[in-house]
Amino acid sequence: HASPAVVGTAPSLGKCLSSAGHAMAEEAQRIIDGFVRQMVAGRELPAISPGSRSMTTTFVQLDKEITTLFLGRSGASRKSLALENIEEVAVGSKAPEGVQHLRLDDLCVTLNYGEAAIAFRFRDVEERDTFALCLGMFADKCRGASDEEDEDEEEEEEEEDEAEEEGGAEEEASTADPAIDAIRARAWRAAQETSSEGLRSEASNSARGSTLSDEQHLMKDFVKKMVRGRALEMPTTVGSSMECIVSMDRDLTNLIIQRSERKDANKRVLPLSSIVRVALGEAITKDVELELQVDERCVALMLKEGKVVAFRFEDSQDRKVFAHCLGVLAQGNRRAAKKR
Repeated sequence: HASPAVVGTAPSLGKCLSSAGHAMAEEAQRIIDGFVRQMVAGRELPAISPGSRSMTTTFVQLDKEITTLFLGRSGASRKSLALENIEEVAVGSKAPEGVQHLRLDDLCVTLNYGEAAIAFRFRDVEERDTFALCLGMFADKCRGASDEEDEDEEEEEEEEDEAEEEGGAEEEASTADPAIDAIRARAWRAAQETSSEGLRSEASNSARGSTLSDEQHLMKDFVKKMVRGRALEMPTTVGSSMECIVSMDRDLTNLIIQRSERKDANKRVLPLSSIVRVALGEAITKDVELELQVDERCVALMLKEGKVVAFRFEDSQDRKVFAHCLGVLAQGNRRAAKKR
């Protein structure tokens, strides 16, 4: 489930991505560096723990090594949470398994660690997704380094035992490097590897043995499905609906919509950079008046020109995954467009 410009710069992401995805990789790096700068400086967030009746504003901060999350300002009341102890980073109103009595909504991110949990609430989906994705990757990195250190210790103990049994054979030095240099780019690379070059070299990528967290697997599966295209129901302004084939281009820059009953139907190409907001279910009509007949099963895409496109899902989890992953890709495309 999970560097900062202030403490070190990540290796060049462009070396491991196709030229088509280079601009997006740079934006991904910028998003992560911005997240680190903000969190190392510290910020105040509405937070709630299981059993609490309401949210309270909490000062949240990362250490410069990006290994520990601090809750509260300096003093006896300040709590520390090692990132390697975060078992799950959950997004939205559904609490992680085993966590009860936690009042959540679609703008929440919940951290499950050991027998405890805490949730933070964000102003919008973009801010929520950035926090969840970045913190999740750093938590993955810390857990991976810890696991490799444990394995190294076990190997060294076994070597020592063998040396004693053989009469003092020399102990071999461990050469394992616990650093995971590409941690900052893994979620974006998971998406890019399923685009133009990734679909052709999937076997090669598997052979490299890179490990992906649940978040990155989620993104990779989403992109693979969208590049191939899928049938989705679209509500209309007159209260009916129509089935369309919805897909993405291999560069992950455009959403393509075509009516499914007509093979010669015109395709509508919707740049992901034009999506300013992805709204879920009940939140769709809270502050936006729509002509479309949407309900709690829908995901609505708010476009720059004021128009709205919506899709309806039968499965609640499918709806949330679609909104989450599309929101992440739309955010990357918007920032890439600004830079150009």
